[in-house]
Amino acid sequence: MKKQKSKTTVSSSSIRIKSEIKKTAKAFLNKVNSENKGCRKMKIDDIFELALSLVTDDHLKGLRQKAMTNKGRMEILRQKYIELNGYISEDDFLGLAWSPQLQEFVKQQEAELFAA
Repeated sequence: MKKQKSKTTVSSSSIRIKSEIKKTAKAFLNKVNSENKGCRKMKIDDIFELALSLVTDDHLKGLRQKAMTNKGRMEILRQKYIELNGYISEDDFLGLAWSPQLQEFVKQQEAELFAA
């Protein structure tokens, strides 16, 4: 006799988060559920779903800015320089980085390229 499989499948998976964030999320969930008289217990999924739906493009821009490396900034600046002045190799651009000419270029482009 074969065992019948359940027709509903729950698709869940684990994700890695910092233990401090996990503690904060669990404490928040416990607080919400303790104040939730007459309602079903909320799951962390409900809170994450709401939180993610509230993330704006400005939030994402800030996160990208925070995650950008100096090498990444330099490459963005080099591409902008190429766009305005023609091709320059990475090595030549690095050499240009020591010149007052690039310092002036950075000042002109800073607000546009790296504003958070």
